[in-house]
Amino acid sequence: MQPKDSSAAFSLGGMNDAQRTEFWASLALRHTARLGSRTWKKLLDVYPSPYSAVLDVDNWVARAGVAARMVSEFRSERWRGPAKEEWSAAGKAGWRILLWTDPRYPQRLKEITDPPIFMYYMGDASLLSNPGVGVVGSRLCSRDGIATTLELCRRLSASGVTTVSGLARGIDSEAHKAALESWGSTIAVLGTGPDCIYPPENADLHARICEKGLVLSEFPPGTMPEAKNFPMRNRIISGLSLGVLVVEAAKRSGSLITARHALEQGREVFAVPGRVQARTSSGCHDLIRQGAKAVFSCDDVLVEIAPLIGIHAHEWKTPEEVAPRPRGRAEEASRNVSGRTTARKPSGSAPISRTGMPSDAEQLRADQDEAGRGGDGDVLPLCSGLQRNGATVRAAVAADPTDGMTPDELELYKALAGRESVQIDDLCRALDWQASRTSAVLLMLEVQGAVRQLPGMHYSAIV
Repeated sequence: MQPKDSSAAFSLGGMNDAQRTEFWASLALRHTARLGSRTWKKLLDVYPSPYSAVLDVDNWVARAGVAARMVSEFRSERWRGPAKEEWSAAGKAGWRILLWTDPRYPQRLKEITDPPIFMYYMGDASLLSNPGVGVVGSRLCSRDGIATTLELCRRLSASGVTTVSGLARGIDSEAHKAALESWGSTIAVLGTGPDCIYPPENADLHARICEKGLVLSEFPPGTMPEAKNFPMRNRIISGLSLGVLVVEAAKRSGSLITARHALEQGREVFAVPGRVQARTSSGCHDLIRQGAKAVFSCDDVLVEIAPLIGIHAHEWKTPEEVAPRPRGRAEEASRNVSGRTTARKPSGSAPISRTGMPSDAEQLRADQDEAGRGGDGDVLPLCSGLQRNGATVRAAVAADPTDGMTPDELELYKALAGRESVQIDDLCRALDWQASRTSAVLLMLEVQGAVRQLPGMHYSAIV
C-alpha cells in the first residue's frame, strides 16, 4: 500500500523548526564552493542528516575523508549569502521541499554516488515509492518512435509502474503523456528550476504532471535552462528507476548519458531496436551490442524488473484487467504492482499555471506569508500564528525565544543577550569554544530567528 501524501505540510512555510533547520544546513552544504554531491554523499554516509554533519565540521577529514580545503571553505561562510537567496526564493515560490531526512526520500536515490541533498517538487510524492522505469529517447524522434513509446508507457502505467523522464521534446514528452493515462502515472525530473518550464511548449504537460503525477528539480527556483544541468538531471532519472529504457537515440545523445548513469548505478538498461538505416536507432543498437536488453514488447521490461521488487512476472496486470481512467485530486485511487486497489489521499498540491507557479492565488499568498520576509535582509520566519490546512504553524520566534533551544544554543544566546553586538572571535573567547562550534550554533540560532548576523562577523540576539 502506498503511503498517503501529506505534501501540503512540506512547503517552506509548512515546515516545523527541525525541518527548517535541516533545510538551512542543506543549503549551507549546497552553496559551499567545491563541495559537490559526491562530498555530500561521503558526509551523509557517516552522519544521519545535514544538520548533524554541519555540527561536526571539525571531524570531516577524519570521519568522512573530506579534503581539508573544503572544510576551510565551509568555515569561511562564503556560502551564507547564496544560501539566504535560495531560502528566500524557496519561500516565495511555494514549491514543496523533499529533505534528505524525509522518509519519502527514495532509498534507491540515496544509494547512488552523487544524490541530490534535497529536491523541490509539486504533485504526488507517493509516486516515489512506486516501482519506476526511466524512459528516454531522441528529441527528433520518428513516428515509429512515438508509437512505440506510447504503447510501452501505457502498458507500464496500466501495470502500476511509474514512468520517469525529463520533460524534454520528443520521446520524453510522449512517455509522460502516455503514462498519465493510467495508475502508474509519471515523474518529470527537470534540468531547470522547478518554476521554469522548458521547453515552453510543454507548459500544459507540465501542469498536467503537477496535477496527476510528480515534478522534481534539484535546482533552485529561477534557474534557467543551461546545457550543463541536463546531464546532471539524468543521474536522478536513472537513480529513481529500477531500469532505464532507451527508445530512440543517436550515437551521441543525452539518452546515452542516462543509460551510462544507469549502468554505473547498477540499474537495468533496455533498448528498443529500430531500423538499421535510421540514425536515431544507432545508439540503441550500440547499447544492445554492449549487453542492454532488447525490448520488443513491454513484457520484456516487466519480466526483468519483477524480481527486483519481489514479485513474479505473472502478477503484473494487463491493460485489459486494469481499465485506464484519469485520476483527479478530488477523488483518487492507487494500485500496487499486482493491481489491487487501495485508497489514496489527494495529493493536496495546487494547480499549476503556465508559468509553473500555483494558480490558486490564495494558496500562493499563504505560502509566501508562512515563509516570512522580514526587513534588514531577514528571510527567516518571524510570524506567530499562521493557519495552514486547519493546523497552526508554530512560529520560529516564540514569545520566549529560548523555548526549545539546545544547551549550546541557550548558552550562546545568553552570551549575546543584553549586548548590542558581539564579534565571533570575542564569542569564542568568552565561551571557550572552537570557532567551528561557535559558527555551527550561530547558524542554527539564525535559522530559528533568534540571532541576526551583522557586518564584520558581528552577531546580536533578537529579543
